[in-house]
Amino acid sequence: MTIIGDKNTFAVEYEVQMLEPVKMAYSRIWIQGQYFGDIEDTGHLFGIYNCLDNIIIKRELLVEPEFDNKSPYEILRLTFPHVLQKENLDTLWDDSKSFDKHAFQFGENYDNYLVSIFAVDKITHFVWQFWSGPDMIASNDLVAKRGAANFQDIIFVHDQLQKEFVIK
Repeated sequence: MTIIGDKNTFAVEYEVQMLEPVKMAYSRIWIQGQYFGDIEDTGHLFGIYNCLDNIIIKRELLVEPEFDNKSPYEILRLTFPHVLQKENLDTLWDDSKSFDKHAFQFGENYDNYLVSIFAVDKITHFVWQFWSGPDMIASNDLVAKRGAANFQDIIFVHDQLQKEFVIK
């Protein structure tokens, strides 16, 4: 496995499985010593790079001081109301106070994770939850995790992925 960054701050761990026609790898994201992603599921490395690129580009849009004092579960409920409110699973986003700009997807091998990202000051916060479907709500299996990374650490990993694979 190759690690770009520091697992105790922010890192991407991956093992390349195929370079052509697209770069496919096993991967996971590390934030403050915690990880998410299925290391046994392969996906495009471009998905991770693209997500980090969006975090960098949309940094100002991710500022959400309102999230800072909320629990990880509350943040996920605000970001994914259509998913986490069992009684409203078939409804669309609530446009009155939409937080969907905080919903991120790192690629197909992260499909089973709900990931919300927001910024306060120069820190980028990640909240994630393994998600296997609506039955999790009834079983109370929601144990969301939260971690934070310095914006410069995210830029470093992004730039290294770009150099490593000449992603453009």
